[in-house]
Amino acid sequence: MKNLSIWFLVLRMVFTCAEISSQVVLSLEGNVRTISPNYIGYNGRSTEGPSWSNASFLNLVEELGPGTVRYPAGTQANYWDWRTGTFIEGHGTKKYLFTIDDFVNGLPEESSIIYVVNMARPTPATGVSSEAAEEELKSDATLQLKIDDMLAALAKFERLGRLPEAVELGNEFYFNNEHAAIYAADPVLYINHSKKICQRIKAVYPELKILMITTKGGTTSRDFWNSTIFDALESDSELTGYIHAVVQHHYINDNYGDITQVTDEATAKVAMAEGFLYPREHQSDHDMVPDNLDLWLTEFGATKKNAVDTWASGLRGVAMTLGFMDQGDKHERFIIHHITDDPEIIHKAEMKLGAVGMSYGLLANAARGKTKVQKINFSNNPFIHQNIEALHGYKFRAQDEETIFILNMGDQELVDVDISAVTSYSGTAKLVQYWNTTPYTTPTYQGNGIDEEEQVIANIVTIKPFSVLAITVINDGTPVEEVNWEQQIVISPTIIKQEFKLVIKDFVGDEELMIYDLSGKLHYQSKIYQRESIHMPTLSIGVYLAIVNSKEKIHSIKLIKSDQW
Repeated sequence: MKNLSIWFLVLRMVFTCAEISSQVVLSLEGNVRTISPNYIGYNGRSTEGPSWSNASFLNLVEELGPGTVRYPAGTQANYWDWRTGTFIEGHGTKKYLFTIDDFVNGLPEESSIIYVVNMARPTPATGVSSEAAEEELKSDATLQLKIDDMLAALAKFERLGRLPEAVELGNEFYFNNEHAAIYAADPVLYINHSKKICQRIKAVYPELKILMITTKGGTTSRDFWNSTIFDALESDSELTGYIHAVVQHHYINDNYGDITQVTDEATAKVAMAEGFLYPREHQSDHDMVPDNLDLWLTEFGATKKNAVDTWASGLRGVAMTLGFMDQGDKHERFIIHHITDDPEIIHKAEMKLGAVGMSYGLLANAARGKTKVQKINFSNNPFIHQNIEALHGYKFRAQDEETIFILNMGDQELVDVDISAVTSYSGTAKLVQYWNTTPYTTPTYQGNGIDEEEQVIANIVTIKPFSVLAITVINDGTPVEEVNWEQQIVISPTIIKQEFKLVIKDFVGDEELMIYDLSGKLHYQSKIYQRESIHMPTLSIGVYLAIVNSKEKIHSIKLIKSDQW
């Protein structure tokens, strides 16, 4: 055992040096979620420019990695005439046209579309004035004319080869104000009209997903709207059969949290931390959605002015998205506020990506085309503000590749971070990382105030301070199987590491398995005797070093146990 002890000390030194130098160990949560390959996107609003016919802008759209784009997006949908690509006469300001033709011609081929139909006001094609008497506007005859117009718009998309994935039934009618028109704070009318719209749309496009308006809770009017909608979806089986998901909108605005201007590292950390604080404080909004419905966030973002044009605003946008992802499995789509937002997403003066465009775009590209997602946990994760930790991440996976996405809101550079415990593929790994060690300075946009690196790596990476990074690993041809976790270590004739499994090679019957934690404490010791599995119910969640000792050789491997193992 003397030789083994010396070998263990060497292995422990090698193994723990990397951990100590980085002060962080990565592991995967056991829950693997199925997601849409169009998981993350943007609102397409373009009335204030740039135009969707602008070639420079369209190049930036491609860089933003839009999995899904919402047309025409937001409150403007309630005043929209899709035939002209602008507002109904007398409503809104005509600046840039936003036509269906320009939109679909400029959109990347792999992006899906959410079409927000104009339920609120009849368009000129209906022959009904948007200023008609309330009785006429609420009538079934006017509704049927509006549905004709909706179907004509869908037919237009279809002729152009880009039928939307989903139709969203209006925008924010739970407010008792002008933009909600006849549906203002009247959920019963909205339900009745929605059902008739669904009947006709589904008769023509049975596979089209239909999204219904709900809202975050917390006020009398919002809660009344939600309870009325959810009661209808529970009691009316026909309506429920039409509705794929409900939507919510969430914004960090000047009424939320600390409004102190971001001028130094401390205020930058507070602003970034609010990206996680907000979703945690709104967990009930996720939980109240019935289990048989998905939840699409068709608008969200940080419109708070205290961090505009800083790198902190970019990291806050990513933090808010990951914070919502942490809420649970009901989330099916994340659509951040409009893709033409200046200067955060598109810095129009320079025609470059802004801070949110850079950071959120990296996340969108990490998720685009992927079908599985799994949360990454970090040991020794420092806090940056209140109970918000610096490091957060997810792994996005498809059959051909996977991407490890990590957000670091801390001020420390973490060196020699080993990602091998969170990768399933062993092919080429490409790193893209953006950071700024002074996340409070302005202006910040692509090529100005944002450091970038792109390189091929092995399993070790340096995580920069105040950074986002994506590591994409190509599948080298080895298929990945979904694991049904059992409380055991699996023994078979090959030595490879596959998530939470230990496999040992060339055993002859006298091998001994020992498992140590990183402090050197022995947690398990037993002869193998060519057994197919070893049951260790007392091994706690954590990181270990497994050593298999025989007369001829010693095998060692890092072993990670999760709550699903």
